[in-house]
Amino acid sequence: MKVINTILILALIIASVLFAVQNTETVTVTFIAWSVTGSLSLLLIIALILGFIIGSLLMAPSVLSKKFQSFGLKRRVSKLQKEKEKLNKKIEKSEAQQEALPQPDTASLAAPEGPEGTSGSPEDSKAQPPAR
Repeated sequence: MKVINTILILALIIASVLFAVQNTETVTVTFIAWSVTGSLSLLLIIALILGFIIGSLLMAPSVLSKKFQSFGLKRRVSKLQKEKEKLNKKIEKSEAQQEALPQPDTASLAAPEGPEGTSGSPEDSKAQPPAR
């Protein structure tokens, strides 16, 4: 990209020099109460430079506002990334602690058997009337 910019700038400089050499006539430019006499090329180049400066000054507040906004968003992203890292470490620590806990015996989690070989489930109690 720098090469392209350099080529464009050189082309602009060459075009400006050619313009200045070919347009040496003296002209008078009048604006309100001011009157300026000079070569056509010089006055046009000065007008171009003034236009660039005025345009840059008019764009400056918007550009600066966007830069400040970008800076604030970058700081926020950095802060959120740090918070994410802390939370990931906390999750890893919790998972490690959970793995270190003794695992429950799966046989002891089975439903206990009730009297007469029933499992104590509601279906078994419906099938047999309660003993009196």
